[in-house]
Amino acid sequence: MYKIPRTNAPYPTLPGCVFALDTRTNAVKLFDLTRNIQVNVSGATSVAGLYGNNLLFNGGTNRLGTAGDIPGTGSVTIEAWIKVSGFGGGGTGNLINNGKLAVNVNVTGAKLTITSNNYSNSVNSADNAITLGSWHHIVITRTSAGVANIYINGAQSGTANGNSGTPAAGTTDTIIGNRNAADKGFQGNIKNLNIYNRILTQAEITQLYRQSAYEV
Repeated sequence: MYKIPRTNAPYPTLPGCVFALDTRTNAVKLFDLTRNIQVNVSGATSVAGLYGNNLLFNGGTNRLGTAGDIPGTGSVTIEAWIKVSGFGGGGTGNLINNGKLAVNVNVTGAKLTITSNNYSNSVNSADNAITLGSWHHIVITRTSAGVANIYINGAQSGTANGNSGTPAAGTTDTIIGNRNAADKGFQGNIKNLNIYNRILTQAEITQLYRQSAYEV
């Protein structure tokens, strides 16, 4: 690990970006901007895409770990491009998990789910929002009160302002593509995952979708 200037952060980094998985070049990089360091990626397969590379997860024990609780208990936005080839471990493959906050793709209803308190409460996208084999731009916003919204390809999906539970501090490191127990593996491809420490606006979400759609 080595320090990097913030000006080297991957695109796009709107104000408030604290974590980024940059797959636009052949050298896939994981940036933890909360500590201003770059961490080399391991635990998933880097594969060539239309523009740069993306990470392929096998639905098994593949995972990427970054030390610490990056989402935290405050307002947060999680953004990524995903292509789901199957619904992964237990039919609920995890995109990200810190022991409390989790985002998964759910075989029941072919939808996205977010929880802030390890599934005591959860918010879902619309049913059939996830099509196997297709790229989707996903954005999940969650306030410090646990109010969550899900956007797919720039448009809100599911019930607005759902209750994902009172945000609790993570109990594990922040895991991408699985959870700490390695039994909820994401099955498919993940590209350009960014985490922001604020709620992105609808205009910003639309901007990110339109600016990056050519990459997949």
